[in-house]
Amino acid sequence: MVVALTEELSLLEALGGAIGEGEHFVSAPTMERFADLLLVSGADLALIDCALLDAAPGAFFCRVHAQFPKLTLLAIGDSANQQQLAAQLADGTILRFAHRPLSAQRLGLFLETARRHREGAQALAGLAAGLDTISTRFEAPRASRSSIRPWWLILTLGVLLAGALLFWWWPSAPAPATGTPSDATAASNDSGDTRPAAATPAPDSAAAAPSADAEVEHWVELAGERMQEGALIAPANDNAQSYISAAAARAPQNPAVRAAAHELGERLISATRSALAAGDLNSAQRWLAAAKDYRVGATTLAQLDAELAQARSGAAALAPASSSAPSSSAPTPAPTPAPAPASGDTP
Repeated sequence: MVVALTEELSLLEALGGAIGEGEHFVSAPTMERFADLLLVSGADLALIDCALLDAAPGAFFCRVHAQFPKLTLLAIGDSANQQQLAAQLADGTILRFAHRPLSAQRLGLFLETARRHREGAQALAGLAAGLDTISTRFEAPRASRSSIRPWWLILTLGVLLAGALLFWWWPSAPAPATGTPSDATAASNDSGDTRPAAATPAPDSAAAAPSADAEVEHWVELAGERMQEGALIAPANDNAQSYISAAAARAPQNPAVRAAAHELGERLISATRSALAAGDLNSAQRWLAAAKDYRVGATTLAQLDAELAQARSGAAALAPASSSAPSSSAPTPAPTPAPAPASGDTP
């Protein structure tokens, strides 16, 4: 059962498409209704929209966690909300934070991470119960306790602990990459390899990611936001190129990373064409150089290289012609005639 604190219709529609079979969710438009649903629904997941909280969302999450310690908390908001909740993300009060807007697929991956966390916690609780049973079953009488050999008990505990850790860290299958506008033109490209040629250092994160897969997903998510904002290669360390390079260095075969890299290459080619059409050759050179790192298509890149070279040659040919135009000489002024003598004057 998932309880969602939100009044955003698009988020509720995405949640309806992301919820798994056999599960259902209820929504609350206010914090009072949200508290009532938590008491009566027996929910194990809570999805909280930070847009409905006050200026101190961290205190609200701490209160909910204190009253419902077994409830897994998920947060949705913007970058400012993520910075406000950095402490709660670091200490585990909030399991995950997602930036809006959320599609049904991204929200499904978001909920799948929460389910894995919940199953791992249940496995650890079962392990603790099993250890208590073993300790009670094999406890010797006080008189003969010193004669018990503890090696078999240590071995059993090690096997159980290894099994729990294996279950907790077992990677899940990666979610299929979302469709992008570049998918329709992928067949006409000469090369399908969309991995960046070089990786840049990973950008700073406001809160430690719970796993490598989640960190890669977060970088892909930030890259998509920057592409929507037009921040393809600038500003430094906060652009789509830097986030995709960091994700590709961590998971080069991840379908979502490859799809994001392909989309960035297509956007760089489009920016190059726009700059050429506007006559901005310096910007066109910069966009084209960045596009070559993503090898979107050898034919397309060669064509743009030729167009840029032709435009530079035309600009160079026009420069001397404009500077060598003949200058017109100033006309020589006609001589001024002498004034006629006044009447009565003798010549």
